[in-house]
Amino acid sequence: MKYRVPEGGDADAATEAVWREKKREDRLRRRVDVARWTWEVALDRRRLAARLAEHGIHPLPTNTWIDLGTQAAESGAPRQLRAVPSPASAECT
Repeated sequence: MKYRVPEGGDADAATEAVWREKKREDRLRRRVDVARWTWEVALDRRRLAARLAEHGIHPLPTNTWIDLGTQAAESGAPRQLRAVPSPASAECT
């Protein structure tokens, strides 16, 4: 659980835990673009790709003639994945 309150903690402790997380995310958002999603979205490749694209993160182009990812998977080698931000999302304001 992300917002952990000690056993026996009261509503004020729960409120404080959520407030600290909100402030942490606010600090992060001032520096970078933050994308959020739920497990429901994460488990749906198309929805997750759409959410990431909204934030300028797009898949690397793949060669449709030879799929090296499939060859790597069949060989047991780990797949290398990278997110490449678009120029617009690389700006920090």
